[in-house]
Amino acid sequence: MNFSKRVKITILILILLNLILGGVYYSVFKEINKNSKQTLNLTNDFNLQLAKERQLKSFKNVTDDTVSDREKLDSNFVSSDGTVSFIKEIENLATVSNLFIEIGSVAVEDYARDGRTSEVVEILSMNFTTGGAWSDNFYFLNLIESMPYKITINDFSVNTNKGVDGKTLNWEGSTGIKVLKLK
Repeated sequence: MNFSKRVKITILILILLNLILGGVYYSVFKEINKNSKQTLNLTNDFNLQLAKERQLKSFKNVTDDTVSDREKLDSNFVSSDGTVSFIKEIENLATVSNLFIEIGSVAVEDYARDGRTSEVVEILSMNFTTGGAWSDNFYFLNLIESMPYKITINDFSVNTNKGVDGKTLNWEGSTGIKVLKLK
């Protein structure tokens, strides 16, 4: 009986040890599983952050690479504070063309396309008259068309001013233009 009691106790101890080891194994497995999930989440977060940094670096590179293109594009518009400078440019072109110039009106209006108003650009409208030789008026018009802006000439006419003897004294040009301007 002693022998069977010892076997029973040994079996009972082995069962208890197995249960304890099973519990330890289960606890260790749960902890490893939890750590594995945390590691996976951290790895995913790291990869996401790395992808964002790569994308940001790519955007910075594109921005750096397109500086000259953007400057060229910006030069097609009158700057937001460049209305007075643009008017002076027009006046200087008239002077270069041997014309006197009188600015009749300057207005800024919304630029709309497809029924939507632009938040970036607007239209600068100008009307002016010039006086001088016929060829100088057309030379002036050519200079305006050659400016680095998106200019639309929406009105141009030339009339003569004659003296009392019927001879042409000078030619008077009337011009209306529109140019895109940054807001």
